[in-house]
Amino acid sequence: MTNFSLIPFESEPNFQVAGTARIQGHALQLVFEVRGSNLVLPARAERPSYQEGLWRTTCFELFVADPTGTSYEEFNFAPSGDWWHARFQDYRVRAENSARPSAPLIRTSTRPVVRVEVELPNFSAGQRVCAPCAVLEHSSGAISYWAMKHSGDRADFHRREAFSLHL
Repeated sequence: MTNFSLIPFESEPNFQVAGTARIQGHALQLVFEVRGSNLVLPARAERPSYQEGLWRTTCFELFVADPTGTSYEEFNFAPSGDWWHARFQDYRVRAENSARPSAPLIRTSTRPVVRVEVELPNFSAGQRVCAPCAVLEHSSGAISYWAMKHSGDRADFHRREAFSLHL
């Protein structure tokens, strides 16, 4: 099991975000924990589904790449249970005709902290470098962006120098 902590792109004293990642059999198990108050959570979906635009409110993300290439994958996991995935052939260049992976299992609890557990089935083990991230919506309407490492003059989870978690 590998532990990680996320830091905000801009100072945000109201939250702390940490988690764990591990490969169990053919699945990747992720846990994100948010400590703090005034976090907006989307309502639990009756039937969780594949949806774009989850990053517009609180969601958790994972970027995964082979350490030697330019291609990578992005996964979004909403506390509602909804999810999204895309493959990129290079920095922000979407790959065409990419197959959708199996749906993840997403469980959310809110006491005593917000805890989002994700099980991503059929995760190919091997040399992988990852970037777990979080987008948090505050009750004020503000959005904060969290990653293990930030670079550049704006929050951008796609930047390869931020892929620093090795699985």
